[in-house]
Amino acid sequence: MASNKSQSTSEETAMELDGMSRSIRSYRSHLSRTITTTKRFVTVTKEHGSSSAKDALLSRLEEVQGYFRKIVDLTMAMQQSDNRNLDKYDDDLDVDRARFDELSERVMEAIADNPTPQPRINAENEERRPVRINDSLKPSMLSKDASPTELKQWLEQYEAYYESNQMSKMTIKEQHSYFKMLLDSDLRTRMAAQTGPRTNIFGNESLIESLKEDFAMRYPLVTRRLDYFSRKQKNGEQFSDFLSKLKELGELADLDGITKEDILVFSSLSGTNNKELLDDLLKIEDASLKNIEKAAKV
Repeated sequence: MASNKSQSTSEETAMELDGMSRSIRSYRSHLSRTITTTKRFVTVTKEHGSSSAKDALLSRLEEVQGYFRKIVDLTMAMQQSDNRNLDKYDDDLDVDRARFDELSERVMEAIADNPTPQPRINAENEERRPVRINDSLKPSMLSKDASPTELKQWLEQYEAYYESNQMSKMTIKEQHSYFKMLLDSDLRTRMAAQTGPRTNIFGNESLIESLKEDFAMRYPLVTRRLDYFSRKQKNGEQFSDFLSKLKELGELADLDGITKEDILVFSSLSGTNNKELLDDLLKIEDASLKNIEKAAKV
């Protein structure tokens, strides 16, 4: 019975991988064609330099970015289902990323070579940004394995670093460079799929929002709430330190939106000593009390 179930699971995984492989081949084909078209727009922009030519070029680059983002998402999904070929998937993605980065550089150079005249700002109110970067507030490199708490602390440090160096006065390209150099290679790959030539660091549809969304996908609300309910004072830990940590976890767990049923759900999840069952329960998309009871009876 168990062997049949295992065989059925393997067959389903193989079918999913086959479907994702076909999709990624299709997106790579679209990526190649769109890159070729975008390179033609680079030539046109260099020759004419009009605002309409630059807008068309940026639109083409955003289209390339869209295909690259889909390739990244599919690659991550395939790596989760087929961890035996992680290196192959990484190598293939590195090729795509190199093509995307090379094209982005050419687009930025074409636009920089043909700047659109800007109205002069009152020189008396114009502040010069620092020539030398102040690294005293520079945060450490952020890892994809960082916890939600570590991400929160990193974001606070990065905002202080950004403001102290008046990075808002830098070009978008410079801002992107200073941001990405503080991410590990895996996060840089993920963020590359979210980065366009006009993507801001802060605000709606910004790199910071994309970073938060990326962590939220890997640390969903159910996981953050379980961390809160499972937290116990450690041996040798001061109660004041434990309480501070608990408050921090509570903020990440969005306790203001918790219900009576949620409390029962997370009390049961944090209280069970059946690790195998807990792993199965955490895979439930809608972790309601009804669904947990149903899964526990299987």
